[in-house]
Amino acid sequence: MTRDLAVIIPHYKDYVRLGQLLEELADCEGRDWTDVVVVHSGTTAHDQAFERRYTNVRFLHEPLAGAGPARNLGVSATTAPFLLFLDSDCRPDKDLLIQARRHANKADIVGGRIDLFDETPGNRTGAEAFEAVFAFHQKSYVQKRHFAATANLLTTRSVFDQVGPFATGTAEDREWCLRARDLGFSIAYAPRMRVRHPSRGTWDSLVSKWGRLVREEFALTRKSSIFAVRWGTKLLALPFSILLDLPRVWFSGRLNGPSERLLGSWTLIRLRFWRMRAMLGAFRFSPVRKRHRSE
Repeated sequence: MTRDLAVIIPHYKDYVRLGQLLEELADCEGRDWTDVVVVHSGTTAHDQAFERRYTNVRFLHEPLAGAGPARNLGVSATTAPFLLFLDSDCRPDKDLLIQARRHANKADIVGGRIDLFDETPGNRTGAEAFEAVFAFHQKSYVQKRHFAATANLLTTRSVFDQVGPFATGTAEDREWCLRARDLGFSIAYAPRMRVRHPSRGTWDSLVSKWGRLVREEFALTRKSSIFAVRWGTKLLALPFSILLDLPRVWFSGRLNGPSERLLGSWTLIRLRFWRMRAMLGAFRFSPVRKRHRSE
């Protein structure tokens, strides 16, 4: 059977959510014509008993840590002409695969809709309230910044081969899409090609996410000849961004009641100052900075 669409899923130590994704993908329309490839990332041994439960999924192992190398290995392991990248904790709509095929020729790169959901019942935590307002604005990413998050990104093998593999140690989805833009490839948003993504529920999980984002953004910014100026400008702008973004929290239709808005506001303020410290640390201990000190 010819499989025209490959779903590439990087995975790291989260078998519960990966299992949920694979169960829901199995029920998606068009699954019989889809090649699903899961790539375990890093040196941790993968669970062979888990893999035996999914006979129609191919499991690979990429020793080099990071989602980028895992996705690259997944692409190389399939011959499907269309490539759909998902995160291992995503939950797909039942018609996701059908919608991907319908949108495959809409543009060279297609960013699908990403909706957040809370995994814990009851009132939102501060982290969940913050994420509800600020996380995964895929439509804005596509239309204003010319990239799509790889939690739901569709492209063709031809485009991928011309743009090249995902980079390591940076915001690989953004960096890859900007390379594609520089080569003249188009991008579009597909609201009906939908997945859901869990929100971060705790401060520690939020800090872990933003620590990674700061490191990736620094790696991307360092490519600029005036990266120190750009990085410093972003760092100094963070306190002022609080004043701009607090109204987004208070008037967001995604939050319920003053309690969630207060928690979201406090998390916004706390996280922005945490990011300032993380950004300063990234610059102070960067290899470029150290080399300049020794010269």
